[in-house]
Amino acid sequence: EIGSGHFSILADEKSCYARREFVTLVLRYVHTTDGSIMERTVLTIRVNNTRAATIKATIENCITGSLKLSFTKARGQAYDGASNMSGKYTESESDNDDADEAE
Repeated sequence: EIGSGHFSILADEKSCYARREFVTLVLRYVHTTDGSIMERTVLTIRVNNTRAATIKATIENCITGSLKLSFTKARGQAYDGASNMSGKYTESESDNDDADEAE
């Protein structure tokens, strides 16, 4: 459905009642055959923590590994609870520079 087109990444982290933490990843893209806007949940996975580095690694593994997509085709990113992904207050600050260059 995505083909070689562009996509946006939407990520959310949640803790359940048992204090287990999960990351859900959704891709938004334009369907290649009819031009409709699509949103697909492509991953929900339990993670050890919701630190920026953990979420970043989870997203990279899904996008480039499982889905075989390239970050050069990514045109947007959205994170619920974005303060831990902002880079301003975390160790991911230098990592976010790489993402900016890909856009």
